[in-house]
Amino acid sequence: RKQVSKSSTSPSSSAVGSTTSKKKENPRKKQKKQSSPSLQSSSSVSFDHKIDEDNAEDENNFPSTTSTSSSSSMITMEKKKDEEEKRDEEEKEDEEWVEHMNLPRIWDYNTRFKQSLQFKFHGKQVTINQSPVGPRVGSTVWDSAIVMCTYFERKFSKDFFLNKSIIEVGSGVGLLGIAVATTGANIVLTDQAPMMELLTQNLTQNMVDCKDHKATTKELFWGRIQR
Repeated sequence: RKQVSKSSTSPSSSAVGSTTSKKKENPRKKQKKQSSPSLQSSSSVSFDHKIDEDNAEDENNFPSTTSTSSSSSMITMEKKKDEEEKRDEEEKEDEEWVEHMNLPRIWDYNTRFKQSLQFKFHGKQVTINQSPVGPRVGSTVWDSAIVMCTYFERKFSKDFFLNKSIIEVGSGVGLLGIAVATTGANIVLTDQAPMMELLTQNLTQNMVDCKDHKATTKELFWGRIQR
């Protein structure tokens, strides 16, 4: 009996021990474990490579600070050069106009009133008679009238005043108003009674070649209400 029981128990225990000792790893799992480090390393390499490509692309898309500053400085220098050239041209043109105006004129009373004034406005000759008789203020061409005529000629085209309704106060001998009238303006030249004869004479002689002009003269003491 003792032998039977001994033999009956020993096979089971030996089987368990053999099962435990003979237990092996699954070859597929082993292969998977072995392959995982390589996959991980390859993925990290490819990821690092992509980062390098992105960095290179960013560097190409965004220029360096040095190149940007140098290009902006070149643009600034070119702009400054253009401004200087434009300023030089304007100064040269101003000198030509100053020579054209021939100012300032002499202020000696007797010399100033002896001859008539010849002035070109948009290519048309304007002749203004002056007189030593009568009030000095209204019997001569003022330098300011020459400057204003020159300004109008430089800034406005010949047709700018065409058919425009204008009234000039204090016309004097009429240089400015008559010059504008030759371009087709509907202008009324006004001044006080003592200046009206010379003012009307100057307007009439300068508008001979201007057909259908609407320029006139009218007495006006500006600042005084007339009833």
